[in-house]
Amino acid sequence: MAFTWQGMSLAWMRPDNVSRSMAVALDTSRVTLLPFNTLLAGNEKINAQELIRKMGQTLNHDNDLIMMPSQRTAERRLAWFLVEFSDSMARRRMSPTEFSLPMSRTDIAVFLGLALETVCRELARFSDSGLIKKGHRKFSLLNLETLRHLVNGDEIHH
Repeated sequence: MAFTWQGMSLAWMRPDNVSRSMAVALDTSRVTLLPFNTLLAGNEKINAQELIRKMGQTLNHDNDLIMMPSQRTAERRLAWFLVEFSDSMARRRMSPTEFSLPMSRTDIAVFLGLALETVCRELARFSDSGLIKKGHRKFSLLNLETLRHLVNGDEIHH
């Protein structure tokens, strides 16, 4: 399972046009199909530099996901998730601090490699320490900078 943020590539087709991926949109989405042959032909309508930049961003994001379970505590993983979602909202010119998550806590737990109980406990801790305000799926990030510090592994005293 993966959540793809705005501007990231979702899947790459193989030259034989067979994909082993499936996607479910949890929010309004825009999809651009780039057939492999079009990429090979060097179509002038495709900005190759922009495509390579987006591929690089996607690879960096995927690398973060791969390394996360071995290098980050549950607190850091959840802070990373909230900051990433916040940044995605900002890129869409929406509020980075007030939003509804389109996925369930169970989906978040699976995505982050955590138990559901751990996600719920960490969200409660974030709420109790004034970092977030949470409803069912509605979130307010009350201290985005502190969440960013948590992501970086900075020592934070709640």
